[in-house]
Amino acid sequence: MDYTRALTFVFKEHKWIKKIIITGLLTLIPIIGQFHLIGWAVEISKRVIDDDYEKIPEAASWNYLLRGIKLFLIYLVYSIPVAVIWLALNLLTWIWKALFNGALENFGIQLFHFLQNATGFVYFILFLFIMPAVILIFLETEQLRDSFNFRKVYLLVKNNNQLFFTLIIALAVAVVIASLGVSVFYVGIILTIPYAIAFYAHLLGQTGRII
Repeated sequence: MDYTRALTFVFKEHKWIKKIIITGLLTLIPIIGQFHLIGWAVEISKRVIDDDYEKIPEAASWNYLLRGIKLFLIYLVYSIPVAVIWLALNLLTWIWKALFNGALENFGIQLFHFLQNATGFVYFILFLFIMPAVILIFLETEQLRDSFNFRKVYLLVKNNNQLFFTLIIALAVAVVIASLGVSVFYVGIILTIPYAIAFYAHLLGQTGRII
């Protein structure tokens, strides 16, 4: 993957400052802004995959908002397994507390809390591998049902695990870039968040072209 291009393509785009600032301002809108940002970012990935001349889309589009909502629904579905496990462990904790007292009670509570934390951590790591693959599959048709082709997701990650591991590192870099705006009295996030998202989205699009 071309990391230099992912970092610099924004500055070569037509009216990039306007697009970035408008997207950053929209991101400040609770919930709706975040859905729009997701859809906007995925549009960048799609344009990279299709090798469009203009990679950064115009900001403020209902299509991006709707696409972001769809991806959030996909995220919720993929979160069901860990949610079920957490609920089961909470139930077991409640039963344990009802049956035992003292040191044995504390042991059981600590054990179930550890299992919850361990499950959450493992699932989080899996999520970082899985979700980029899910997004790429979604972009093929933009149909929700295609995103739940679990076998296709599994094979995509299995056959390209190094690429998806690289995307985890890229995500960490994007988080650092986005956080830089906080140091400028939080005003900088209007620029750094969209830029960081665009950087990651470009690499995701490159991944889509490679596979």
